[in-house]
Amino acid sequence: MVTEFDEMSFSLQVGEISAPVKTMFGYHIIRLDARTAPGKLNFERVKQRLMDNERKQHGDRIKQDYLGRLTSLDVEMSEQQLGELIDRLFGKDFIDPYTAGKK
Repeated sequence: MVTEFDEMSFSLQVGEISAPVKTMFGYHIIRLDARTAPGKLNFERVKQRLMDNERKQHGDRIKQDYLGRLTSLDVEMSEQQLGELIDRLFGKDFIDPYTAGKK
């Protein structure tokens, strides 16, 4: 936490609402609902959360890598091929909103 927010939040009593606090992120009003005693979490309690988070990050990295490779390819397509692709993706009744009504 930034210093101003940290100092104000730790100076409050449970149930108390702070005066406006200005930080580099803007103004904040802090309400302290409860305090939780610090402590260590058992590894078994957080193991699944850590694994899920790593799986998601790994999946995101793979997707970004794949998209980066796709966008770096030079693709040449005729107008007919483009039309066929649009028909396959959006159906034969697709009306391009950018060219609709233009002649």
